[in-house]
Amino acid sequence: MLDGEDKNHVLIPGAWRDQSATVDGINALHGNNSTKQAKAQRDYLRKYFVSDAGTVP
Repeated sequence: MLDGEDKNHVLIPGAWRDQSATVDGINALHGNNSTKQAKAQRDYLRKYFVSDAGTVP
């Protein structure tokens, strides 16, 4: 079922590769949008790192 290797470290494909794997019917359970707090933190850090205070000497 799993992939393996021979004594020369050549890949031996497992049987799982012969099965069709589909993800039809799987829906996201949550949104991919960042929270307002995460966006605010990102913007704060971005402004810091592009300012003189955040530069590397």
